[in-house]
Amino acid sequence: MATADSRLKCVKCGEIRELGSCNNCGGTYFTNGLFGNWYECTRCKSLSSEWICSCGTRNQIRSTFVDKCFIATAVYGDGMSPDVITLRRFRDTKLRGNFFGNKFITIYEKTSPPLADWIITRPLPKTLVKKFLLSPIVWVISRLT
Repeated sequence: MATADSRLKCVKCGEIRELGSCNNCGGTYFTNGLFGNWYECTRCKSLSSEWICSCGTRNQIRSTFVDKCFIATAVYGDGMSPDVITLRRFRDTKLRGNFFGNKFITIYEKTSPPLADWIITRPLPKTLVKKFLLSPIVWVISRLT
């Protein structure tokens, strides 16, 4: 059985269902929760980044789950990490609602998912992004708010 975090909603018809079985081995157990943009099968360790609804629509897992803090979630491994929450709160309260902030958010949401997919499986880039990009940004935000 999939975890409670494995509910999927089709972007076309709105059908809600569980993640289901692994496309590779047929296993039905997945790692606890969503790590960025995919689930990992606990049996064969294969990754699933999309699912096909009964209406035939291909759905990206990220389009139904992730709160679009793609890179931070990939780096910290959890969308509920205190630093990810700080970044999300800054985005929602300071960036959203003004012209340049909205433009930045739009560009980020279009360009960051492939980068997050790449970073999530590479320890060195993940460490470097955390240490030299995200941690300093979180430090500045925490001093401003």
